[in-house]
Amino acid sequence: MKKMYVILLLSFSLFGQSSKALFHEDFMNRIQLEKNDEIKLTADPVKKSPFLGAVYSFLLPGMGELYSGDYGTGKYFTIAEAFIWGGFAGFSMYGDWQKENYIAYAASTGGVTTDGKDEEFFARIGEYPSVFEYNRISRLNRDFDETYDEQVYFWDWKTDAARKEYRNTWVSSEQAYNNVRFAVGAMIINRIVSIINAVRHVNSFNRSIQNSDQISISATYLPQGNSSMIRLNFYGAF
Repeated sequence: MKKMYVILLLSFSLFGQSSKALFHEDFMNRIQLEKNDEIKLTADPVKKSPFLGAVYSFLLPGMGELYSGDYGTGKYFTIAEAFIWGGFAGFSMYGDWQKENYIAYAASTGGVTTDGKDEEFFARIGEYPSVFEYNRISRLNRDFDETYDEQVYFWDWKTDAARKEYRNTWVSSEQAYNNVRFAVGAMIINRIVSIINAVRHVNSFNRSIQNSDQISISATYLPQGNSSMIRLNFYGAF
């Protein structure tokens, strides 16, 4: 029994030394280190795309700034966009409402058959008391091609007050539609400025991450006579 114990002890000792040597060799092969060589593992933040920032701001001003991580100024472009859309909808509805009013007034008061009439016709009937007066002035100016068929394009306001009432409603509608055009222009400008601002913020972010936080790990093999050691070095840049 004592002999068996000695044999087992020697076996475990030899096995342990052999395992230790194999582990040491395997570890050294894995990290592939020569004397004083180092391995560094670095995790860098991912850069962002200026193109995507521009696309987001084109779709909705302020979203490009949000993508860049700086919504501080972007929120103002989003708020402005909301107000512009509100104005666009309001002016559009008011313009349509006034247009319905002047068309209905022309039919009821001016005797106009409104079907098939273009925008130019509705603009002209507010400037002249009747189709007869309009045709007379056109012939005097030798604008014969500009005259109207008095049966098809008939109108007669009877009083100047009725003509002015129609004219004021027509002008009100046209002013509303002009404001719609201004709103569209404001949308375009808001997007252009937001796109420029978003690209600037994305580029600023990309420059900043070049010196951003990172952690590096280095391993150094240090032989010491019959033994050796591995020294791990941690480096953090903040």
